[in-house]
Amino acid sequence: MANAVGVEIQTISRLETGTISPTVHRLSQFAELFDCPIGSLFGEHRAAAGEDARSLSLLIADLPREDRRVILRIVSDAASLARAKDERQYREAAIERRELLDATGGDKGKKRRAKRL
Repeated sequence: MANAVGVEIQTISRLETGTISPTVHRLSQFAELFDCPIGSLFGEHRAAAGEDARSLSLLIADLPREDRRVILRIVSDAASLARAKDERQYREAAIERRELLDATGGDKGKKRRAKRL
């Protein structure tokens, strides 16, 4: 990688450990080297849904029709599971916040204000 962007190996090591920060030019070089958007160098790159659909389409385009249908059913089931997981996590977080408020007396102030009104 160091050779590909024209820097010393120690420079790459310092970048990896956060000792130094890359310039925009260097980020551009890394993105070109890895064939990815610069933003994906900062964390997980989340492509737009249309890009994801295009990627899936390319992956299954040469498969027989029945195999494509099976894969689409699998993706559909996985998406349903992901949505259910997100909803469950949201509910669990709301319950935890409620329990924390109850444990710390966070609702008492609200109750007192309501009595005054």
